[in-house]
Amino acid sequence: MIEQSSGLFIFAATVANFIQDRTASNPRRQLKIMLTTAYVPSSAASPHRHLDALYLAVLREAFPRIGDDGWQQANLRMVLGSIALLFDPLDPECLDRLLELDESTSRSTLQQLLSIAIVPNAGDGPVRLIHPSVHDFLIDDVRCSDINFVVDARAQHTLLAERCLRALQSLSPDMCKIGDPSVLNQTIADLSTLISRHIPAHVRYACRHWASHLSSGVIEDSTLDLLRRFCSRQLLNWLEVMSLLGDLGGAIGALQSARRIVMVRYLDFCTRLVDEHTLGTEHGISRY
Repeated sequence: MIEQSSGLFIFAATVANFIQDRTASNPRRQLKIMLTTAYVPSSAASPHRHLDALYLAVLREAFPRIGDDGWQQANLRMVLGSIALLFDPLDPECLDRLLELDESTSRSTLQQLLSIAIVPNAGDGPVRLIHPSVHDFLIDDVRCSDINFVVDARAQHTLLAERCLRALQSLSPDMCKIGDPSVLNQTIADLSTLISRHIPAHVRYACRHWASHLSSGVIEDSTLDLLRRFCSRQLLNWLEVMSLLGDLGGAIGALQSARRIVMVRYLDFCTRLVDEHTLGTEHGISRY
């Protein structure tokens, strides 16, 4: 095991976590799995080849029949992929609400992955991957060679952007019940308490990061529909919340980013129309 670690402390830490995994409750069996895992590199030149094989062994042990269960595969990819790509970590309960999953779905899924994820008790903080190398492994289809576990980063960002935009539909005027729009934020003594009480954590996350996920994803028609609905119904409410969060600068940047993304997509669409028209004309067939 020392030789296979290639000097990477995270390899040793992950092995130790896996062997003493509380959900398995069988250290001897877990150790045997580690010692009999075939550490065959996907790329012999990769300095992380043994670490990648270790992560893959952990995932396969946790979900041995995932290839036969499309629901489990989609659920794991949604939860683990989201944790890998969130710009700020969330606790499992907030992640359930953001992803519109049944209560306790994220926590029950992650309980099987305690060797690569830190899952605090309810109310004790957000869930995190044990090391940045887990993120790097999950989103690289060369390093993560099993299609059941690899995360399509662009598709996952698209999903997160859409979930954020849907969460923002819950906004309403005067979210914190301040009652007087002329009151300056800095004069409200208990503003942070009001924010925590009236604006759920997953909604605060959506306010701050919807545009970042949008810029990292693929703009589908469904995404544009959600963006249009947000701009027509919730823009002022969102700006109010961003002001309360002290992040109006971030709001300006988000709007500028969204505008650029939509313009690029529109130009790509127009280019495809011109190409189709040109091709049709060359063949004596024009639908325009």
